[in-house]
This record gives sequence, C-alpha cells and structure tokens, in this order.
Amino acid sequence: MAFVLSFSLRRMRVLWPNLPVLGGGINFVNLVPVESKIIVACKKGDLVAVRDIFRQRKAAPNNMSEEDRTLLWVYSYATQSDSTEPVRFLINAGSSIRSNTLLAESNWKQPEIARLFLHGGVNVEVVGAGGFTAAFYLFGLFAIKTPQAEFIEILACNSFSNFNAQVNMGWSALHRAAAFGTLADVKKLVQIKASINCRTHNLNWIPLFCAMCFRNLDTLQELWKLHDEPKLKYQHDHRGWNPLHVATGVGNFEAVSSKESV
Repeated sequence: MAFVLSFSLRRMRVLWPNLPVLGGGINFVNLVPVESKIIVACKKGDLVAVRDIFRQRKAAPNNMSEEDRTLLWVYSYATQSDSTEPVRFLINAGSSIRSNTLLAESNWKQPEIARLFLHGGVNVEVVGAGGFTAAFYLFGLFAIKTPQAEFIEILACNSFSNFNAQVNMGWSALHRAAAFGTLADVKKLVQIKASINCRTHNLNWIPLFCAMCFRNLDTLQELWKLHDEPKLKYQHDHRGWNPLHVATGVGNFEAVSSKESV
C-alpha cells in the first residue's frame, strides 16, 4: 500500500517560479510488481484478461505498477490504440487518471481518447518535460504529418489557455505547427488567436521563419499571406536575416523563387 500526492500546476511564463497551483489531492493505491498478472495483461492490451482479473478480485482498478504507472497508462502506452472501449472500461472501473496521460494521447494523436480523459477530470493545462503542453506534443520532426485541427479544437473547447506558451528555446505551438504541421493546423491555431509574431529566444524567429527553415511549403504559404504588409514579411532575426535569407541558407530554393516573384 502507498499513497500518492498529486497536484496540478499552470505554467504561465517561461520561468518556473510562475507556477500557480490549480488543485491536488492524496490517493491511496496498491503498488504491484511489473511482472504481476494485471500489469502483464495491460501491457499485452488483453482487455478480456483485465476484466477477468478484476472479476476474480486479484487486482483493483486503482492498482499502480512499482514503476509508478497507473493501469490506464500502462494499457494506453502498450497498445497506443485509438479504441475508446478499453479506456472507457478502465475509467468506469475506477482506474486512476493522471494528467500526463493527456500529453501521451496528444503525442499519439488520439483525440477521442483525449476527450474521455478530459471528461474524467484531467487538467487540460498539464505541463510535461521541457515545458511541453498538449498543444506542443501534436507536432514534431518525426511525427506523421496529419491535420490536428480536431485536437486543437478539443483543447480550446476545454479552456486551454496556453497556445502561446513558449518552451525554453522560445518555440510556441504555432512555431512547431509551422515547421512540422499542416495548413489546417496553422489555420486553426491562428483562428484561436495563436500569435504569428511570437519570437523564439535564441534566433528571434517568428513562425514564418520555421516554415522556411523546415521547408514546409503549405504552412509557409499561409503564414506569408497572413503577414500582409511587406515590412512584416521581411522581418529580421537576431543575425539580421529575413525569411528569404533563411530559405537560401537551408537550400529551400523553391520557396525563394516563389516569394521573390511576389
């Protein structure tokens, strides 16, 4: 038997001292070995076995592994499935839901499961390693490039307020979407007032620079259009480079030729 102290924070700025506490609580749980039947069944994604173990009272839904993982986390991490049935079952059975599960579902691009977690009381403002929010985890260099407008809308409808939050290097969710996302992602983020003029801390880049650097022509076209004044299109970073300098520097000559003709 162990007890778990949980609390939620909201990171308002880059500096860690600005961390209002949103809520918290103490829960008593039973820690079970990683080789126990319930953990093994969850890792295999064997929902039938999980049901049987609960029915035989050989484990409880709020059990946690000795690695400090809830059954819901173990099952979700092992399967990375978009099926909502096992998630609904574990939540209804009483499995603990930690806010970091929202970050995992954001990383795995599972909007319907994220809805269930948020309905179950997960903190939409949860912050992970490096200051990453759920909005950050939607976009990444090695992620499959599929539109995440639905997930963005889910976050917005649940009063997510940190779309303009910046990690230590100063990237915002829109910087990441500009570099690694789709046209639909950029449009949705701008629609909910993500700033197109937010600058990174190291190179002083706006999202347009990221689209140029990572050769994302779809997001580049949209951001270029949004900067409707010439002086905005040709803003400079801390080196004095404008977006066309950046494009030339990375060999993005298609973008250079198309923008020079504008």
